[in-house]
Amino acid sequence: MWADIISESVQVVRAYAAMALGSAERGDLAVHSALVQILQLHLGDAPDPVSLFALVDRQVVAVSRRQIPFFPKQNPLGGLTPLQRRAVLLRTTHGFSEAEIGEILDLQLSEVKALLDASACKLAGRGPDVRLLRPVRRQG
Repeated sequence: MWADIISESVQVVRAYAAMALGSAERGDLAVHSALVQILQLHLGDAPDPVSLFALVDRQVVAVSRRQIPFFPKQNPLGGLTPLQRRAVLLRTTHGFSEAEIGEILDLQLSEVKALLDASACKLAGRGPDVRLLRPVRRQG
């Protein structure tokens, strides 16, 4: 059921949205909108993390169209485009594969690879603490 995956994942998607938008307040707005959408659509009972993140990501995009995310220059994410930032977050902090990132961001696999490669190039000068292509291991 959607309720189960939401209760298990709400903190994770809140963190993703906050990092993607540069603000916990904006992130919570995106997550709230996604949850409202889930309730309104009466989605079936075959949820998975990719579907949940895809719904939240659509709301992240909607929120970012209204308010430009702010990232200080010293923040490694500040030098990335919003799309690059979302791809990097999904890969490194949430452990999604390139194929899953493509599903979430509605991109072809080749586009995801290009985004991650471009992001790696931009982040290369940021120092050894930036480990872009080493995703965390997801549990479950």
